[in-house]
Amino acid sequence: MFLELSEDQRFLDIEYFSAGMDQLEFQEIAFSGQVYNDSRLLELNAFNLTTPLSELTVSGQINGINLDQGRLVEQLYSAQYDLDINSGNFVFAEFSNLHGDIPDIQESLDFSIAAAGNIDSLQLDHFDVGIREVTSALVVSLISWMSLSI
Repeated sequence: MFLELSEDQRFLDIEYFSAGMDQLEFQEIAFSGQVYNDSRLLELNAFNLTTPLSELTVSGQINGINLDQGRLVEQLYSAQYDLDINSGNFVFAEFSNLHGDIPDIQESLDFSIAAAGNIDSLQLDHFDVGIREVTSALVVSLISWMSLSI
């Protein structure tokens, strides 16, 4: 792990970091990738999250974020996003304990999303979802979750 902090910018390069989390369905979560921040920009470069059943890669920029300013939630609501989010294997059920709106879908999904805009008006430039094993319960859960989220 490499960390560079200066008055103008922050850079974190995580080769590999893992931790245990009792609140989730799994016992270990691992991270890798790069995070850059200056007075206006938060950039994620191949930021990978891995659990026993899921993997997720996020790359892109969030304009309007300064980690030195505090009030991160407020900044996130007013920021401009340009993100690519990809997964070859993602199980929503692993994360359903984090928030009530995350569906308890046990099946593995693979997806690719490219989105830009702000929280109120996020434009999906690319949205591709693959389901390894389709069941009627999965389809109902996914449609229900998407209609609540949009």
